[in-house]
Amino acid sequence: MSARQPRRSRFAEILVGLASLIALAAMLVGYPIAMLAATRVLAPALPSLSHPGDLFHRTDSDMLVLVMLAVGWLAWALFTLTVIIQIPATIRGIRAPRLPALGSMQRTAAVLLTAIAAILPAAGSAMAADSSSGLPITHSPGSQVVASAPARPAPATTSSIEHESRQGQSRAAATRSYTVQDRDTLWSIAEHELGDGARWRDIAQENRGRTMPGGAVFSPREPIHAGWVLLLPEHQGPTPHSAADNGLQHTASHASPEARHEVVPGDTLSSIAERDYGDPTLWPVIFDANKGAAQNGGHFDNPNLIYPGDDLTIPHAVVPTREDRPSPAPPTTPVTASSATGSPRFEEPIPSSSPAAPTMGSTRMETSISSSSLANGTASVALSVDRSDQAMIEIGISAISAAAFLALLAERRRLQQVARRVGQRIAMPPPHLAAVEHRLHAAADPAGREFLDRVLRSLAHHSATTGRLIPEANAALLRSDGVELRLTQPCPPIAPFSAVSETAWWCPRSKADLLPRAVARKQPHPYPALVTIGTTDDGDGVLVDLEHYGVLEIGGDRAQSADVIRSLGVELPWSEYVAVTSADLELSEHLTPNPVHVDPDTVLPAFEQWTSSVSGVLPDGSGSEPLRTARIDQTHPDATTSQVVLATADWTTPQAVDRLNAGIGRDPRPGAAAVVAVGDDVPAGTHRVTIDAEGKALLPDLNLAVTMQRVNEGQYGQLLGIMGTTAGQAVEDAEWHDCVVAFAEGASQQMRLNKLEARPVATTGAVRPSVHLFGTVNVVDTAPIVDPRHLEMAAYIRLNPGADIRTMSADMVATVPSVGTGLAQLRNLLGNDADGSAFLPLTPDGRLTFTGRMGCDWTAFEEHRRAGRFSEALILVRGEPFADAWSGRFGWAEPLRQSMVSTVIDVAHVLAESYLAARDYEAARAAVSRGLVGVPFSELLYRDLMLIVTAEAGRDSNDEFAALLAAFNTMCADYNVSPSQETVTVINRIGSRVRFTHESHLGAPTRR
Repeated sequence: MSARQPRRSRFAEILVGLASLIALAAMLVGYPIAMLAATRVLAPALPSLSHPGDLFHRTDSDMLVLVMLAVGWLAWALFTLTVIIQIPATIRGIRAPRLPALGSMQRTAAVLLTAIAAILPAAGSAMAADSSSGLPITHSPGSQVVASAPARPAPATTSSIEHESRQGQSRAAATRSYTVQDRDTLWSIAEHELGDGARWRDIAQENRGRTMPGGAVFSPREPIHAGWVLLLPEHQGPTPHSAADNGLQHTASHASPEARHEVVPGDTLSSIAERDYGDPTLWPVIFDANKGAAQNGGHFDNPNLIYPGDDLTIPHAVVPTREDRPSPAPPTTPVTASSATGSPRFEEPIPSSSPAAPTMGSTRMETSISSSSLANGTASVALSVDRSDQAMIEIGISAISAAAFLALLAERRRLQQVARRVGQRIAMPPPHLAAVEHRLHAAADPAGREFLDRVLRSLAHHSATTGRLIPEANAALLRSDGVELRLTQPCPPIAPFSAVSETAWWCPRSKADLLPRAVARKQPHPYPALVTIGTTDDGDGVLVDLEHYGVLEIGGDRAQSADVIRSLGVELPWSEYVAVTSADLELSEHLTPNPVHVDPDTVLPAFEQWTSSVSGVLPDGSGSEPLRTARIDQTHPDATTSQVVLATADWTTPQAVDRLNAGIGRDPRPGAAAVVAVGDDVPAGTHRVTIDAEGKALLPDLNLAVTMQRVNEGQYGQLLGIMGTTAGQAVEDAEWHDCVVAFAEGASQQMRLNKLEARPVATTGAVRPSVHLFGTVNVVDTAPIVDPRHLEMAAYIRLNPGADIRTMSADMVATVPSVGTGLAQLRNLLGNDADGSAFLPLTPDGRLTFTGRMGCDWTAFEEHRRAGRFSEALILVRGEPFADAWSGRFGWAEPLRQSMVSTVIDVAHVLAESYLAARDYEAARAAVSRGLVGVPFSELLYRDLMLIVTAEAGRDSNDEFAALLAAFNTMCADYNVSPSQETVTVINRIGSRVRFTHESHLGAPTRR
């Protein structure tokens, strides 16, 4: 775009505005004058009003003249009416009331008025409405709305914005982006985002001539469309968004003291608050302003129940700062049937333990629970805001890296459970490390990690099935509502992505056509060296493909650079198909499933030999295309792994960098990369990132300012300490021997488990209500409790009676005020028992405890177990302990959860052995099956079941054993469990009786 083009566009805008003004004047003034003249000329043909009967004696031509004049005057009157109605709507930047059958007239009036408003001087901003302010946002045939999600049709991305050359880099730094929502106008965007609706002209000027998603070119004369990404000029005061991001005071910025909003299908109070205030957690402001109001024959008393057609007041309100109020989770989506009135749910940001923690963005967690999932007794939680900032502040790694760390930790603990003996409990971290693990759980984003993985593997699948090459990418941005893939060259999109721009693809989290998890795991990862590098100020996780960058140099502050390298050494080895070579940084294998090579003297020769051999076996071609082809075709899987060298500035020399560049730059290019910290003595290469003393850096080719992920030595030691406990020796359960003795003494008098299962209701005892920890965490026989924090509080108090609020807050990684608010809400939900006593009473010393009438399935299980009533204990197992626990919850319960896993396995095993010895095969099967409900990865219980099937020796035992063995192999693959030698021996002994189709039935799954 040339520098003169904006002038030509403005000149054309003025011409159109003047033409519209002339046309409107002609319609409103010239047209009636012409009609009056025509009426005088045709007056002799008109009937006399004093003789109405003359109407029946006129010729057809006379009647036609009469009808034409009447229609002409009526059309003028109706058009004038639409203009009168449209003028205030244009001024305010809102949609005008819709007049039945007059849509075309309204659109014509709106187009003319907005074109006229576009040429008025800024001083007369009373008429300076958005260029489409009087129009509903339309999806014209010529424009394509891409990356459409229910709440945000496209990501707010800087990558898809082409800055005009006349502003240069200074303009890019002074702007941010905004994704147009349904019903937005330039006026409303300026009002909500810039604090002044009259600044719509600034937005128009920033975006004049820019190409929008779908190919449309922005013009102030044309309507804006949902999904467009607009540049916003520098804000001159705090916006709702910036306030939300920095924990400052929120102020709703409506043009009038109160505005109205008519609810449409899909609206929630949180989505309305996000559109009008820029912060979905401000929904209580709207709820409080409308609470008790008459709506559609009822009264608005439940924030979870809003209906299309409800007329809501949107107040102009000053909201308390985030430090002064709990940050509420948004209400659920609208439902079509009435339900019991619930309390507004709440949420609180995770507090920082560091007083110098930088304010990078909101750390609140927004929980969205669908009504359909509640009907099924489960809830789907979408953590729609970033938690990377807090994890990076306290632990050094991002939310995605924390999720990967916890996934590896869970895998190691499953192996501990498999390896321990009956009656033992696995080793767990000491209290000071357990507290760090709590924060990892609170900060991790496992759903985001899994979503990103499925998206990329789905891309690999669709690339293979369509015969298209995987595009070369340099980065991915993981946002709360989807993932954006940055490309190095323009490329048409491949499913599941859609195009945001020529070099940016978008996949929203609402996408339904991702591969199933089990299928996705079998697909190759298209970008194995895609690793978290940091987060943006908006809280988006930034991942870069190290293979694209080749040698990525980290310059600037030496201490921060070393911490960046160390953080990559923590995350990279978790990735599939990645081998890490550390030149001079000690990385423990306790933190990685893949080996880490550390040998400074042999790094370069070994790296050069590897790159040479890989380059020689790749398919013909040049650049990275042969490698990408091989990854899709899987013709050379051993050559498509990625090799990454990590080094600090103490090792990096100009000669070392040159040799790394030479090895990586071979043609065809191998899957190799290096991330090296550099000092001033190393000349700047093609890709250098300079990090400052606060850990922030600019990624120039991405035009992104990020806070780099970095792990210092102390944080690394904490992570190593947590993971190191998985190599510790199991310890004996002091109570187990007495429990077995009690069971043996009363085994003959106990009711068989299969008989207990036949009862209509499996009870937890006479105590009601009760906290359930087996299966989905729940509180039964009380008012419905759906808020995850309330459920977690109920479980915590029941398991830790007498704890004070500060201990509870620390364990749950929440602030004391937020926990206090939640306790008050929980107390109201639980109410009183039949005797009028509160289930959660207030105590003088502030200690938290339920009355003796509050039960718990786990404590009942333990009571039965200690008394030797193993069948009564096992009948209480309804699912895995803390199954479906919301992400970020119950980190404090991990030691208990592992104890529950061990105990369920042991009780089921002893009970099954007892039944098997008595040849009660049905009861033995029931015991094993119930144990596998609680611990589906138990190798011991699968082995018990194999022995039961063999001992029963029924007619179909061979077929049953074959099916059982297939299920066992599937379990091993799903949980990455390698069978013990004892299990392999049992399989081989029994398997000699069964003829298998595939020999793999007898083999142990290969671990990654």
